[in-house]
Amino acid sequence: MVETRSHSAGSVLRRVGGAGWLVLGGSVPRMTGGSTWMDELLSRIDLGRPAAWLATAPNAEAPVQFLEDLQGLIGAPVDRLPAAGIGWETCSVVILTTPASLSALRSIEARLRACLEAEGVVVALGAPAAAFGEAHLGETGPPVDGLGWLQGAIVLLDPQPASEDERLRDWLVSTEKRYALRLPEASILGLGPEGEVEVWGMARPGVTLGSAWRHA
Repeated sequence: MVETRSHSAGSVLRRVGGAGWLVLGGSVPRMTGGSTWMDELLSRIDLGRPAAWLATAPNAEAPVQFLEDLQGLIGAPVDRLPAAGIGWETCSVVILTTPASLSALRSIEARLRACLEAEGVVVALGAPAAAFGEAHLGETGPPVDGLGWLQGAIVLLDPQPASEDERLRDWLVSTEKRYALRLPEASILGLGPEGEVEVWGMARPGVTLGSAWRHA
């Protein structure tokens, strides 16, 4: 479990409601070094419902090896579907991978939420994971509103700026409880409906607390 100084991970990493799981990863995982992430994911998927990978950009390339591994695990196809397609919110697992812009994910956010509320698993690996924070830090400019699934969070991916980045530092200095969640390559974090915070990947996520947490 990710620990944040004197605060437990569950008290800091708070996600939106819904009966399903939100899974965030710093990169698309591989089988190398073990398959903990597969075992954990399998235990949370309804095998009686379909699985889908969403193409959120016109020329998006599917992570073929990952999807083949997943298909072998669940014993069923993982459909490759356009994000604008019909009906994927009823799937047991919906997978998002790079590329996926914040604006593209914002356009399907209500449908992703419907999947989560219907006990589905929403998996965001790589760039899409950064969109699920309350704020989103782009390559330039100040933070903008994210999808807001993680209250008080900015989600960072390697090689995004560390805590000494001025834009991030300014955002963390607030009377609101804010934090930065860093997802390095090979990290996977599972966030459950009852406040579960579980590390599934080979690398451990990191948390930098904002100034308001010092007085909490």
